[in-house]
This record gives sequence, structure tokens and C-alpha cells, in this order.
Amino acid sequence: MECLLCGKKKGENRSDQKFDSAAIVIEWVFLPVQPKCHVMSRTDAFAALIRKGRDRIVEIDGKEPAEISIPMKDEDLEWLLRHSVALQEALLGFAGVVHNKQPKGPMWHLITRHRWLERLLCSLKPVEGRTVFTDAGQKIKKAACVWQQQGEWLKHVIKGEAGDTLQSLELKAVCWALQTWNKEPLNVVSDYLYVVGVVPRIEDALLRQTQNQRLGELFLQLRSVLKQRHHVFCVMHIRSHQCNRGLGESNAQADAAVSCVVNVPPQNKFEKARNSHETFHQNARALHRQFQIPLSDAQGIVRACPQCSHHGPRLGLGTNPKGLKALELWQIDVTHIPEFGRLKYLHVTVDIYSKFIWATAQPGEKGLHVDRHLSVLQSWVYLWKSRPTTVQPMSVSKLPDLCRNGG
Repeated sequence: MECLLCGKKKGENRSDQKFDSAAIVIEWVFLPVQPKCHVMSRTDAFAALIRKGRDRIVEIDGKEPAEISIPMKDEDLEWLLRHSVALQEALLGFAGVVHNKQPKGPMWHLITRHRWLERLLCSLKPVEGRTVFTDAGQKIKKAACVWQQQGEWLKHVIKGEAGDTLQSLELKAVCWALQTWNKEPLNVVSDYLYVVGVVPRIEDALLRQTQNQRLGELFLQLRSVLKQRHHVFCVMHIRSHQCNRGLGESNAQADAAVSCVVNVPPQNKFEKARNSHETFHQNARALHRQFQIPLSDAQGIVRACPQCSHHGPRLGLGTNPKGLKALELWQIDVTHIPEFGRLKYLHVTVDIYSKFIWATAQPGEKGLHVDRHLSVLQSWVYLWKSRPTTVQPMSVSKLPDLCRNGG
């Protein structure tokens, strides 16, 4: 693809604004042989040529060109100027005239006969016509097209080859759908975002050579199929496994056609809730509200899940109370915290029924220090009837005396 930088012949009046007069070619401007991206639409290519041509004319003449001629129909040019962001950016700041008239002369007949740029058949909105859902399975090397006819679901399964990837399988399914219904408007729905992005751009695109030979062949095949179409089509994206209503139900039919295992849909709400929790791991209250099942059943589903069961209530501190009353049985331990310096021996006492915790920092862990710790604790709470042993033997030997003194 190239563009021409033209000027008028010497001696002609430059004040004449008609573009019908003869023109001479100053320079040819080309795009790279290989586009920057694998699929470059023709509109983007024209925009790149316009930007490159404007820059070159400024280098030669020192000013912007007076006119820019784009070889296409009036209605197509008007539509592209409204909807093509790339073309709008290429003409940003241009104060001249944009038209589709061509200069006179024998060498310009080729340009007038060739269809350089036309309005695309791909619609951004759904069209009135048949809707086909496509999907592919990489493990089983199959692609499927599913559609509804007279209230009955029909499907066509396409077998892949050994070197096919998920991309090539999805492109195969889309090619088959566009080629089968090439004489009527068509909607194609896919849950693969790559295909939804490629198909609208490849209709009149410049293709770059790809390392994946199979993918490059499918690009050429898809572009050839789109050139043979005369009716509009729309390619839409849908998120997979989101819902079982409307488009989601139809997409589920396509998923089942390429699934390795045929899954029987659950018959009751409890099975639906259990299957949903295996995928999304909702809590019990969410299952109760979403599937209208009893809260006890929802809690049972969460407890039975091996991934969610450890998120339940935490275990209590200390020994199991086993029906004891408060302030009857205590547990004492000493923890060493070097950051406390001289008072690094932290004496901790826990009531194993109420989980009340009392801690004091002491300079040691002998019986004297335990006595100080318990004496301060005695001033706050009514003391115990019994308590377990401490860490040091010296402290253990004095515990009976401390208990008797504590009353």
C-alpha cells in the first residue's frame, strides 16, 4: 500500500482550487512490507499513510498540504470520518480539504478502478438474523457451532488436527459459521476474547507473516470468507460459565458440545448449591440467599468442603473448660522476649474457662518472681482453687505455699 505526494504542473495557477487539473508525482510513500501487528486493518493502514505523507510534505514544502484525496465512495468516507478513531487522529489539526476526487490523466485510471477502502460489513451491534454460538476444546481437539432452529438445538462439531491450538480451533468454528450462512445476516457469539478481537479487524486487513503457520493459514482463510460475504454480521463476546439464562444457556450448549465429560444438570436446589460452592466457595449465608435453601443445609455444605472447613471458628486458648467455672483452674507459663531487656521474662496466667489473660514482665523465672506475678494478679481478681505447674522446678516447689497464702 502506498500514497502519492502530488503537485501541479509548472505554469498552472495555484489559486485554482479544482483538483481536476493534471498533477505530477513528487514522491511515492510506502508502508513497511510487514505491518507492525499481525492483523492491521486497512483503515489503520490509510491513517498511517496519511500521517507519513503529511510529515513528508512538511519536510519538502515547509507547510501542510492543501488537499488530501482518499479514493472511496462519498457515503463510506463520511461514515469512516465519523467512526474511525485512527482516521480522525491522522487528520487531527489538518486545515485543508479532504475529498475523494482524483486527478486527470492516464496513470490515475488504476486508482479510480481499484476499490481501496469501503465500509466494513462487520457491525458493532447485533443484527437481525441467526445467532450461532462457537466454542472449542483443546484437550479433545474439537470445535463446535451451536444454533437454534424451530425451537430445537442443532450443532456441528469440527475435528481439529494434531498441531491445532485453542486459537486455531476457535477460528475454524467462526470460519465455518461465516461460510455456511454467507447469504444472510449473522450473529456469532464466542467466549474467547481473542477471536472477538481478530474477526472484525481482518475483513480488509494487511496480514503479517506469523511463526505459527497454521494460524497464518486460518487468517488468510478467514479474510477470504469475509470478502465473499454480502450481508452484515456481528461478532460478540460472552463470559463463559456465568449464568444459565438467555445467552448463557446457549453458550452452555456450545460448552457441552466440546466437553470431555457430559455433565447432567442438577435436579434440585441443594445439588445446585453444592456444585456452585465447589467452584466459587461462597459462605453459608450467600448459598442460603442465592439458592433458597435452609441455612443449616448451607452450613453443612461449607463444613463438608475440604478447602473451606478450616475457615470456621478458631480453637479456644488453653485446655478445654469441660464445664468448669470461672477462676477455678488457671494455666501459668513464662515467655522470653529479648527485646524487653532486663525484664525479658514475661509471666502469663490464663483462666482456661473465661480466657482471661494476665501478664507481667519480671527479671527472672524463679519462685520469687512467680510470687510477685501472682501477688499483683491477686489484687485484681479473686484467686483460684488450683492451677497447673509452671516451667521452672523452683517455681513448682513453691506453688503450694503460694496457693495457701492466696487463700
